[in-house]
Amino acid sequence: MNASPLLDKHWHHVCITWTNIEGNLNFYVDGSVKKTKTEFKSGAVIKGGGIVIIGQDQDSLGGSFIASQSLAGLLSHVNMWNFVLRTFALVDMAAGFGTETGNTIAWRDLVRSEAHGQVKVVSISGDLPRRKYKNAIEAR
Repeated sequence: MNASPLLDKHWHHVCITWTNIEGNLNFYVDGSVKKTKTEFKSGAVIKGGGIVIIGQDQDSLGGSFIASQSLAGLLSHVNMWNFVLRTFALVDMAAGFGTETGNTIAWRDLVRSEAHGQVKVVSISGDLPRRKYKNAIEAR
């Protein structure tokens, strides 16, 4: 998918779903499927006890970060579930309705977690579709 639609200075709801049974991977933007891949890592298992890196390319496990490969922008309401969300739930979230608390990673916990580099939690406002985000993580 071309990233330019996400670089229009407006908030977007982005979601990736994957199931290891069939290997179906879907990439959603604002509630619509933009890209689908089948047989992606069928049968793979994500083991517990690992780390999650958001907004940075890692060249080795948990490290070897290069500043030019990092996110510059704002993230809000990052969540992760251990099951595939149904399409209607994704459409509701993209419209600003529905539950947005992941059972594996929840935004409220992520905001309070340890961050590295030039990351800070900021209050944001502005014309956001159907909701006001309380805070976001800003990365530079």
